[in-house]
Amino acid sequence: MLVLVDTKDARAIRNKDNILGMYDLMINKRKPEEAAARFMAPAYIQHNPLIADGADSLGKFFGQIIRRPKDRRRW
Repeated sequence: MLVLVDTKDARAIRNKDNILGMYDLMINKRKPEEAAARFMAPAYIQHNPLIADGADSLGKFFGQIIRRPKDRRRW
């Protein structure tokens, strides 16, 4: 079994759960704006030059992607 987080490290477990929760809400449940608001700091610094800084900007960016027709989706 692959262990990614020390089960005795409460902070690491919390961080892992937050990341998995964000991805689940943003991608699987298709609620990127809600995920960004819930899990990210408002002053989030984005390293992708195509997306502005801020959690709100990231949520809006992913929101545009998931609203595109599947045949037009390009990451």
